[in-house]
Amino acid sequence: DHFGDASGGRTAHGQSWWTYGHGGNGTRMTVQRLEDALGGYLSANFQIVQPATQTYPNFALAGFNIGKSDYSQGWDDFRGIVFDLRTNHSSPSGKFPLQALTTTVKDYDDYQVQLPDTKGSWKRIWIRWEEFDQQGWGKDLGSFDPAMLRALQFRADGEGQGSIEIENLCFFGTTGDALVLPDPPRPSRGR
Repeated sequence: DHFGDASGGRTAHGQSWWTYGHGGNGTRMTVQRLEDALGGYLSANFQIVQPATQTYPNFALAGFNIGKSDYSQGWDDFRGIVFDLRTNHSSPSGKFPLQALTTTVKDYDDYQVQLPDTKGSWKRIWIRWEEFDQQGWGKDLGSFDPAMLRALQFRADGEGQGSIEIENLCFFGTTGDALVLPDPPRPSRGR
């Protein structure tokens, strides 16, 4: 059940991080693993170009699939996800949604929660399943069901450049051991 990111952009279960830059106009996201004295972290760097005719903020993202066979323990005891986050966006109006893609949403109104712009400082983020919500423009599917989770996407919205850095990403629960996702537990960075 360990997802440790041992090399580059691959998880211990073999899934690759993917990236996407919307619009094909120079908007891009790149992912790499950076090593440091505390063991390293995943770094996603972005450049977002806003088309003049586009009425919504342009975006770039990095994500990975979550396969049902990877989580044989089931979801009953897990209550959400926790990870360490460091973000930076050159635009004061830039945003960082975390999207939980499911097998049930078919119209791109995916469940998501807004992450903070930490302005270059590390911050521990705890997100309970009930905090994920649809934005309301698609078909309302009710409360988020983690059993339907198929992928997580870390997204940057708004013209500009910056980074999303992640480590210690895992599920948290009420009993048993944590189920670790793409970055294994590291010594605390003092957060």
